[in-house]
Amino acid sequence: MGEPERYVEFLIPVYVVLLVVMFENNPNSIFLLIGWNILFTFVQMSGSILKSFLVKMTKSNPVKQEHIWNEAVETMNSYLEDGKNRVFSNSLQLTKHFMGGNAKILFPTIAYPYTGRYHFSEIFPRDYSTIDKDVIPGLLKDFSIDWLLFDSNLDQTHNLENWPFLKKEKELNGNITICSVNLEMIKNV
Repeated sequence: MGEPERYVEFLIPVYVVLLVVMFENNPNSIFLLIGWNILFTFVQMSGSILKSFLVKMTKSNPVKQEHIWNEAVETMNSYLEDGKNRVFSNSLQLTKHFMGGNAKILFPTIAYPYTGRYHFSEIFPRDYSTIDKDVIPGLLKDFSIDWLLFDSNLDQTHNLENWPFLKKEKELNGNITICSVNLEMIKNV
């Protein structure tokens, strides 16, 4: 059930008791009950509208982001070669753009509790679209990933220089870095 349905389900027994009490003492109290319903509906709708407005204001420009992702796909396709075409990104939105192409992608999902040895709550500790940087080396090694596309918009605290197994090939718009992966250099993770 959705959020509004839960409120209605909670209020039905309260309304029954209120109706009995109100009509027992004052038959004209139906207007008070209608007013309460209108007020409650208004408050709930205001909260939903405010929440959707705030979400819309905090998201980045989707047209610009879409352009950057398409540029990343085009650039990455020039790097792909036979046998070295396993691609991974810390952004699931960027990874989706590789579906249907000639790249093999690793796409962790919450539909399955585990991706390799990692539980989805380890992979997505904050939200579903952002992969945690601490599990990336293990995923790269476990799934023999050849290329990493690191979106620094999602994690501005991490420096790719801390990962010696990555070789920066190209940086796009200062946000997305295309790196080749040297699996032999990944230590026990």
